[in-house]
Amino acid sequence: MRLSLRILLVLALAVLVAFLFRAFPGAISIAFGPYLVELPVWLGALALALLLLVAMWAARLLVRMRWRLSRRGAARAEARRAAGDGAIVSALAALAAGDGAAAARDLRRARHALGETPLLLLLEGHAARVRGDEAAAKRAFARLSEIGPPGAFLGHRGLAALALERGDRDEAAAAGRAALALRPEAAWAKALVFDDAARRGDWAGALALLPKARKGTEEARRRAVLLLGAAAEEQDLKAALRMAEEAVELAPGLAPAHALRVKLLEALGERRRAQAALERGILSGAHPMLAELALAPRPGEDAAARARRAEALAAHARGQGEAELMAAIAAKEAGLWAKARRHVALAQAAGVDDRRTFLLLAEIATGESGGTEAGRAEAAQHLREASAARPEPAWWCSSCGARHEQWAAVCPSCGAVATLAWGTAPAQPGERKPLLLPAPVPGL
Repeated sequence: MRLSLRILLVLALAVLVAFLFRAFPGAISIAFGPYLVELPVWLGALALALLLLVAMWAARLLVRMRWRLSRRGAARAEARRAAGDGAIVSALAALAAGDGAAAARDLRRARHALGETPLLLLLEGHAARVRGDEAAAKRAFARLSEIGPPGAFLGHRGLAALALERGDRDEAAAAGRAALALRPEAAWAKALVFDDAARRGDWAGALALLPKARKGTEEARRRAVLLLGAAAEEQDLKAALRMAEEAVELAPGLAPAHALRVKLLEALGERRRAQAALERGILSGAHPMLAELALAPRPGEDAAARARRAEALAAHARGQGEAELMAAIAAKEAGLWAKARRHVALAQAAGVDDRRTFLLLAEIATGESGGTEAGRAEAAQHLREASAARPEPAWWCSSCGARHEQWAAVCPSCGAVATLAWGTAPAQPGERKPLLLPAPVPGL
């Protein structure tokens, strides 16, 4: 209706202009080729007005057609997006239910509707993992890692997860390094690169990935373990001593740190400082590693003098069971049977009642009795008690549960870092924090 009124208004104006131009003489000539057309001025003005009217109408028609076509295209795109979103939601539900095949079907519908998107590649990789198709999962994650951030970060994460599942720590570490270049704050990538560096003995590289830690914390203990690994391989004894001393400050209860410090001080000829370091270590936590150093023979020292020194260290340790056991061993070697029995009793009272104490009592009974029948009977009784007692403590890995006689910064069985703990029973495997955080997909 409005368009009709506008047309009528324009026509009326055109007629009015033509009527006004009738009063003026003259003509408009139009020449094209051999033809010549002459029109009165009023008729030329009317023709021009009609031409402008047709041009306006045609332009408006084109604009309206273009608008309708764009609306139709937007509607189709919205329908495809809705179909793709619905397929992705269905795929997520299938993944949460553990149905990888159904998820793959839904993702094919999503790909048809949306094309290849980072989210689609991520879900295709996880769907392939769920249905056990490692090759397809690797292709999806590899493609995702090539499309640039932030999707590339998720692709490297998926590749790292696949590598860990098949036990390929080198490939997992490579994926972790690539992810770390994109997101330096990624904890799981740091953990992978950290473990790889420590496993290869790159102590400086591993230490660079650890934040500064407060004394006595778990992070401080991990840092101390790495420092010990570096100190053990350092050729410069003074530099190694500085590392060992830093480890002692970070983790005062870590016996290997005290033991290495004592050994380095003795190697440097600083016997007095070594004795002070030994006393500090035993006070922080008596341990067989420190007891072995305390019972090591010294030039010009007999068994009785060594027993007195061990007894003084036990007194300094304020009733720690391992220190009392150390004093009992020294007294037994010196033939001080009564003192040896007393220190064994003190060790058992302090909680050290494993197989070692009963074996030591059997040796004391044999040595004290001189092979008498009563002595042999007592020794046999202690041996029976030893067979039923708790086993000797050892180093146990909290990651894989393996038992080790010697301490190491990296578990020889599983390659985990800073997981060896002293005890009489294995720690439950799995206490270690996982290298990879939960997958960023619900239900995975």
